[in-house]
Amino acid sequence: MKQRYVEAIRQSGLSIYDHIEIDDPELWIPTPELEKLLNRSLSSISLAGLPNRSRSKVLKENVCRALGYPVPKAFKKTQPRFPGQCFDTYGQKKNNLQVWNEELSPIRRYVVIGLDTNSIVKKIKVVTGDTLAVLDKTGTLTQKYQAQLVIGLTKNELISKEDTCLLSPFVRAGIDLSAIGPKSFKYRYPEAFSKINPKAFHTILSSSSCSVADCRESMSAKIFFVLSIISLLMALSGSGKGNFSTY
Repeated sequence: MKQRYVEAIRQSGLSIYDHIEIDDPELWIPTPELEKLLNRSLSSISLAGLPNRSRSKVLKENVCRALGYPVPKAFKKTQPRFPGQCFDTYGQKKNNLQVWNEELSPIRRYVVIGLDTNSIVKKIKVVTGDTLAVLDKTGTLTQKYQAQLVIGLTKNELISKEDTCLLSPFVRAGIDLSAIGPKSFKYRYPEAFSKINPKAFHTILSSSSCSVADCRESMSAKIFFVLSIISLLMALSGSGKGNFSTY
């Protein structure tokens, strides 16, 4: 029965973006059959060593093959990603599914692909939005913001040979940051300290002193941290309070 849907989709020549009526007896794959098909085809696939973007693409390619669809050259950013069968895919190592930038849809299907610690597909669960809504205790929309550079006609460069006056004391050659530690920072800026993970602070600043020339990578990490501290202090001094995430 399950393979019948795959053959019908393959012979139809439809893409994952072509609409299929939910009650289509030949082309619409019911949720229980969809889950069984994907478990049979994707189990034990390894995604080890792949970055997140490539991992997502490989999963979608394998889903296409499992259901009889041709693999597109590029996956469009549609909502959902598989409009024809009305589902999205999520590769998960932990039990903390997050749906970004949109509310749960009661009729959409969510294909949760469970990965083990070695990034190997272990089990797939297909649930509908109304089922997920019962498990959503917060009702909060999870948002992710991404910046995009738009190239205009005018060529502008924000490049300077010199560091700013605020930054230059912390990046000069031979600067010793090893004396700066969680305790000294805590007593000087108690409110700011309460917003920061002290373990991260100590890890970055506990190494021996180094110069820009001799220890560039370590210095870059320290510069990044110092800039974060400066930004935090400026925000606190400007508003009197802040809401910051810990490192």
